[in-house]
Amino acid sequence: MPPPVLWHFTTPATFDVLGETGMLHPAVHLVTAKDLPRSPLNRAENMAKQLIWLTDLEELDCAALRLRPGQLYHRYQVAPGAPPITPWKLVRPSWPEVIVEELESEGTEPDRWFVTRVPVPVIYSSYDYC
Repeated sequence: MPPPVLWHFTTPATFDVLGETGMLHPAVHLVTAKDLPRSPLNRAENMAKQLIWLTDLEELDCAALRLRPGQLYHRYQVAPGAPPITPWKLVRPSWPEVIVEELESEGTEPDRWFVTRVPVPVIYSSYDYC
């Protein structure tokens, strides 16, 4: 069961779409297939775009959340009445091991990750830099 408060950190480009309140969608729904990188090195990233990624970490921790350092990130809180959200640890067994290993690289905290494929309402909170 997810904690009572979950967060989503996103880039300025997504902030421009979401604004102060909005609805998160899996990233794969926001890009065309031709825009997904074709390299096998991007397989984990492309699979990850099938989900909405959330965390119980209120403060930005780029290593724990597998975010690129040196960037600005906007923080959103999941709004009350959100759809069911699943701990990543319950989803990971259905994913290829090589993908899980790449996503859960050194320094990450996958026990603090939660996912869903269903749109999630969010409310803007703040921003920070990695």
